[in-house]
Amino acid sequence: MKIYLRTRGELRHLDYGFLGVAPEKSWWRDFSGVTTMERPCVLCTEDQGSWRVFVSGVPSKRVDTVGTMIVYTIVLEGDASSSDTDRQLALRLIATWAEEIGTRREHSALTDGLDEAFPRATVEKYLMATSESANTASEEVSGQVRAVLGTLPVRTNSEPAGRDAAPDRPDRWIGGVANTHARAAFLEMTETILGGGTGQAHVLNMVADGAQARNIRAEHLAVLMVGEFVGDATAAITEIPSPKVPAEVTKTTEETVDGKHSCLVIKVAAAIIGLGILAWVIYKATSTGSPIPRKTPKP
Repeated sequence: MKIYLRTRGELRHLDYGFLGVAPEKSWWRDFSGVTTMERPCVLCTEDQGSWRVFVSGVPSKRVDTVGTMIVYTIVLEGDASSSDTDRQLALRLIATWAEEIGTRREHSALTDGLDEAFPRATVEKYLMATSESANTASEEVSGQVRAVLGTLPVRTNSEPAGRDAAPDRPDRWIGGVANTHARAAFLEMTETILGGGTGQAHVLNMVADGAQARNIRAEHLAVLMVGEFVGDATAAITEIPSPKVPAEVTKTTEETVDGKHSCLVIKVAAAIIGLGILAWVIYKATSTGSPIPRKTPKP
């Protein structure tokens, strides 16, 4: 399992960046229309046998030079070769942060662990690492984050989350992050994904209902609303509509059909006119003109 940590230093020139090397692809940007990455959120998705986790908005007790709170982002990437321990660490991270978002706890076990492992001097050392030392920095950061995840509590559901407990739960659903049953069902989905199954599971802070999440293209989808600014954090599970075909695509298709029809009409009209002109030319070329009147012989 690959582990990445993003944060910033205190000084202005030490802005947000990954400590060491960054992930090869910024895949989380695909969800920028439904969540703000700087605020608390969770993304968990799979792609052709691989799984990816993005946990962001984790507050630090550190602040920058103007007193603005600093936050952490953790990215995990694994696949079928990942160990059970790796998957359990990923699940602990997701469960801990989803619960802390839902309960709005003042005390954060994740914050305490990261702040202890990454004090200001350590963060700034890694942010200033050169390209030659970036890989070494990444290995050290990965080991420290792994140790922090190991201190998080093992996930437990306060309510049954299986499909037997919720027979009416759709394949694509949305609920509130503070709703105990919805959060338990969400964690069940993340377990499926981390175990090699298909689907997506997200805690999003910019959606208020299923219609605003419908364009997430996943056959199996679980979404929790944060409810801090939009949506209801205590909402029960409801269905997310299937993705709709963008209006631009439909319009383009209609315009293409109309364009082809108009083009066909023009071609037929041109062909008729051309045949008419050709017939006139042939007639002129073969015609002997008007008959010459016969003269009557004089008597």
